[in-house]
Amino acid sequence: MIGKRTSLLNSTRYYNFFGKTYKTRNTFCSQDGKYYEQMPQKLRLPLTICPTSYCDAACKFCIAKNTCKREKIDLKKLQYTLEKLKSEDAVSKIFIKGGEPFFDIELLNNVLNMIFDIFGNSLYVSITTNGNNLKNISKINTLEYISKIHISRHHYDDDINNSIFGRDMISLNEIKEIAHSVSDENMLVFNCMLLKDFINSTREAHRFMDFAIDTGVKKVAFISCTPINDYTKKQFIHFSKIFKQNDSQILYTNGFQDYSFCRCISGIYLSPDAKSEAFYARYTNTKGCDYLRGFVYESDNVLRSDFSGEIICL
Repeated sequence: MIGKRTSLLNSTRYYNFFGKTYKTRNTFCSQDGKYYEQMPQKLRLPLTICPTSYCDAACKFCIAKNTCKREKIDLKKLQYTLEKLKSEDAVSKIFIKGGEPFFDIELLNNVLNMIFDIFGNSLYVSITTNGNNLKNISKINTLEYISKIHISRHHYDDDINNSIFGRDMISLNEIKEIAHSVSDENMLVFNCMLLKDFINSTREAHRFMDFAIDTGVKKVAFISCTPINDYTKKQFIHFSKIFKQNDSQILYTNGFQDYSFCRCISGIYLSPDAKSEAFYARYTNTKGCDYLRGFVYESDNVLRSDFSGEIICL
């Protein structure tokens, strides 16, 4: 099926999970937005787990809800759900998000232990954190099996970054210390939200990547915010306005598109002093997307088809 031209009509198909039929995607992302390759008959989807709803930051663009509530996941219910997903061979990779996962390191360890006990240690597992409790990274007893830890960081200047988060956050020097303490130098990634008032130009993106090089974090993910409220609608800037094809300091290595729902590019940035930084940039807006893109298990102990999506009965 490689190279077969597909249309929106057959970009989806119906698939059975847990005895119920769901509309799901039928194609891999396309490199040119025209030719799509059909997915294999056996379908696996990503799973997002939010061990707690609580987060100690107050980002105006955050898509998460009820982050002031200190709800925690029920480990017995999670175990049942993970075992059912494993029995269906339904999971392709796992993202741990929040809330703030590092807020409760014991709970995070219990969740990670459960994941690796059930799925084995070869599955892609990442954690997204605001970084404030990242000093506890050495307390993760399965750290060697973690694929990536994404640190939310939205400006290279500590004070400006704090203003975006609405509180004091982990500093440049603290990140440096942590980056040099982990055995896998490629584990840490910065997640930087692109905002019109902050990282909003090619020059500012370059400065952020210079900052990342200085801290020892080897990759940056630049993300165009999802327009979910007035703030994000005013602050929205598409990554294509920042990353230009004629940028002499960037080598573009790849790019993908999922119809109108998602687009991304990746590449290597070369600093003025000849140091390199990997990066990718992404915009996702699933408004109008009526098919199952992945599973979400939040601290209310319900498996859904997306954040605030349809409840999946196991």
